[in-house]
Amino acid sequence: MVGATGPQNVFFNNTLTKQLAKGGDYTPFYPDHQRIYQFAWNGTGYQHLTTPEGPIPDWAGREQLDYTSNGVDASRTDAAESLFLAS
Repeated sequence: MVGATGPQNVFFNNTLTKQLAKGGDYTPFYPDHQRIYQFAWNGTGYQHLTTPEGPIPDWAGREQLDYTSNGVDASRTDAAESLFLAS
């Protein structure tokens, strides 16, 4: 089984924010720009994002949970500006 967007989707050196309340401030998500976040990956294979209750059906209301080792491999960092483009 593979997630909707597949295993090993990567967040790296991205700015991701969300307004949690109408008119409120924007909250940063994944603020460590050198951390490589591999979604739907446990380091060796596919892993659905999970909480103690089980696999999540969607992101709604779950955006701020820590999925490290529960479907997100965040074990690597890189100081480069891009993982894929040579400078």
